[in-house]
Amino acid sequence: MAQSRVTGGPLVAVSATATQDIGLPGNVWLYDVSSPDQPVRTGAVSVTSSATQAGIALRLAMKDKYLYASTLNQGLQVIDLGQAISEYQQTDPGTRVAQPLNRF
Repeated sequence: MAQSRVTGGPLVAVSATATQDIGLPGNVWLYDVSSPDQPVRTGAVSVTSSATQAGIALRLAMKDKYLYASTLNQGLQVIDLGQAISEYQQTDPGTRVAQPLNRF
């Protein structure tokens, strides 16, 4: 399994959103999968402002310290993984699920 240059361990990015609510953004959640049976959420970022109007991440690719998200309606988004993880860990993750996360 490949190691992330940002975390030093295996890192997975997952595109997720709810399409029923116009106010929810298109988010990408970052997980440390050092223990595949118990993934740990380590970061998150909003790649669009509204999943229903601005779109969602359709394809994701990680290279070095960046995440590239091909989004519907917004085009290519380039995310600094270190910044996404750092800023996510400085917030209360439980209160941020239905709110826009930091965008880069």
